[in-house]
Amino acid sequence: VPDYPSHIKHPMDFSTMRQRIDAQAYNNFEQFENDFNLIVDNCMKYNSKDTYFYRAAVRLRDQGGSLLRKARRDVEMIGFDSESGMHLQEAPEIKAERSFSWEDVDRLLVPANRMHLSPDKQLQQLLEKFDLTCAMKSSPSRSKRLKLLKKTINDVRNEMSLKRVLPSHHHHYHHHHHHHSSSSSSTTPSTSASSTASHPELSKPKEETSKPNGHFPDDED
Repeated sequence: VPDYPSHIKHPMDFSTMRQRIDAQAYNNFEQFENDFNLIVDNCMKYNSKDTYFYRAAVRLRDQGGSLLRKARRDVEMIGFDSESGMHLQEAPEIKAERSFSWEDVDRLLVPANRMHLSPDKQLQQLLEKFDLTCAMKSSPSRSKRLKLLKKTINDVRNEMSLKRVLPSHHHHYHHHHHHHSSSSSSTTPSTSASSTASHPELSKPKEETSKPNGHFPDDED
């Protein structure tokens, strides 16, 4: 797509990741995970929420993210040197797994109990509880917590997205509020330009608040 490079400053794709794997270019798990997240972020930034491409990115983030979190736990158990990528001389000490209960999940789901945490930390802990809940035997209690966790995870992600968008608007208001609205609209960076769909005929601007993000599309019933 001709305009893609003007909107996406750091392109990434799975072919490039495969080449880096074959060349043993990843020294640690973080480098691999960052490239994966870059693919997802670029797709969600470039495409509008009502397109197949955006929904595919959401599915990739949710399902791939779960696999990556499991892989990270495996990496930490095996033990690798972060610089060379080689096995450590001795396996790291395995920390005793924390006990898990529905009360732990319910406690985390209460917003007041997460107020002291940054949104990133909230998301991390919610995803950890989500993975642990998924591993539990199927039951009404499990189904109830999964649904609540999915909703809360989506809420936190939406909050994080808004915080990334709002500062630029706030800055623009303070410096340009004395201009006529038509003038300010011409100087405000366009949000629709960066969200043009990756297919030329799909060019609707992103709708930041009117549509659900489509998280966990397979489990919303």
